[in-house]
Amino acid sequence: TDETMMRRVFQNLIGNWLKYAKNQASVTLVRQDEQRLTITFTNNTDKPLANADQLVDRFYTTDSARTTQSVGLGLSIVQSLTTTLGGKMTLQSDKQQFAVTLTFRDHNV
Repeated sequence: TDETMMRRVFQNLIGNWLKYAKNQASVTLVRQDEQRLTITFTNNTDKPLANADQLVDRFYTTDSARTTQSVGLGLSIVQSLTTTLGGKMTLQSDKQQFAVTLTFRDHNV
């Protein structure tokens, strides 16, 4: 069901927070307009990820992920489920933050 898929998306993103957030993480929910909602998961990092787009590749992990029990499927699964739910996922990395933004059509409108 859609609810099960959304639960898995949130579990994977929160799991990433717990593994990789340096000292702070946040989530924001914003109504972009009358038809779109965005959910952004942001966490502080030690350094920018030059290869952020590769994080959605199956089995890809960063060097820091090698010290954890990561097989590199989390964000790939999030992207796949988000697409199945009719949404869009974008990644952004800068000096000290990494963000995953999910955009969905608001079905309550």
